[in-house]
Amino acid sequence: MPSTGHASANNTETMAALLEDFLPCEKQITIHVDGPGSIGGFEELIRATFAGAREEDTALIYLSTHGTARGDKMALLMSDGEQEEGLTPEQMRQALDRVPGEKILILDACHSGAVIGAGPDGKNWFDAGSYRVLASSGAQEDSWFWSAEEDEYTGTGYFTEALDSALRASDPEQIDPDGDGTV
Repeated sequence: MPSTGHASANNTETMAALLEDFLPCEKQITIHVDGPGSIGGFEELIRATFAGAREEDTALIYLSTHGTARGDKMALLMSDGEQEEGLTPEQMRQALDRVPGEKILILDACHSGAVIGAGPDGKNWFDAGSYRVLASSGAQEDSWFWSAEEDEYTGTGYFTEALDSALRASDPEQIDPDGDGTV
């Protein structure tokens, strides 16, 4: 697939700034750009990043990459720039099940809605109580980048930009109606 490196890096920076600004609790933000390049790399990154996680913690994973769909099969592409591997919802779930506590997934990728059953097979891979998922598209939809330069994926994703704009343009009482500091 064409590289989404620049746009995905911009998406990641935007999301890190949102988390810093809108998560009132103690937090640790780790950013990983340009990889992991394989399914094994994804599993290792999850293990290393959440090694000290406890049951009372919340792990938030934001992933910006290509998503593919072939028939009723969906995958998120892990690439090192030369090779690609498709991370299936089942493989992602297996890796994340090892992380204690609540898990929040924000997926900015084409066809990402397939992980929550928004597609032909209707299987929600993350329906357990410890998971919350926000997907940028349905199972059969593309998720788009806007481009800062013609024919270059150098901008950011519409989804991530819309999320950023909505939170930053909202009045505090719109995004935190009970005033408890939790958005």
